[in-house]
Amino acid sequence: MYGQIWISLKERLVSTESVIVCLGPRTPGFLEAHGFYEHGLWNQLIEVVRFTSKSVCLDEVPCFYDDLLDINGRHCPLTRGLYVGHTTHIKTDNATTNRDLRAGHARRVRELARDRFGFLQSAQAQGGLCHVDCYSGSGVGQVSFLDGAPDGLAVVTGFRGGGYKMAPYAAGVLADLLIG
Repeated sequence: MYGQIWISLKERLVSTESVIVCLGPRTPGFLEAHGFYEHGLWNQLIEVVRFTSKSVCLDEVPCFYDDLLDINGRHCPLTRGLYVGHTTHIKTDNATTNRDLRAGHARRVRELARDRFGFLQSAQAQGGLCHVDCYSGSGVGQVSFLDGAPDGLAVVTGFRGGGYKMAPYAAGVLADLLIG
C-alpha cells in the first residue's frame, strides 16, 4: 500500500504510516530476516568494568564517551558504581552472547579509565558486565529511513553501547525525520 506499512503485532495486522526499528543487537538479524542485507550494522561484544569508591562520589559523574581513548561510561544508581567500557573489536553474529570478562581486556579498561580520570586512581575495580550491542558504520548510530524499504520504515540503532547516553539526541533526530 502506498504511504502505509503493514506490520504484524501478535498475529494482528496493523496499518501505520511509520515503523521504527530500534532493537539494539537484534536489529541486524531482524533486518536480514526481512530481506535487508545492506544496512551497515553489525554486533560487537562489549565489556565494561565497574568502579566503586568510598572516598570519591561517583554519583555525579555524567554519562560520557571519550573518542580519544575510545572509552565510555555511566554511573549506575543501583550499585552506586561507575561502569567504564572500551571497544573489544570482537564482532559476533549472536545477539544474546553473554560471557565472563576477559582478564586482559578488563585490565586495559582499568588502565585507560584511571589515566583519563585521576579520581579513579583510588577507586576499586569490582567485576563488570559483558554483553553484545549493535554498531553502525557511521560511528554515531543510525537514525534514518531504510534504503529500499517501504516508505516510513526507520531504523534507530547502532550507538555502540551508548544508546542510553544518545537517546535524547536520537529522539530529536527521529522526530525531525518523521515530521520533516
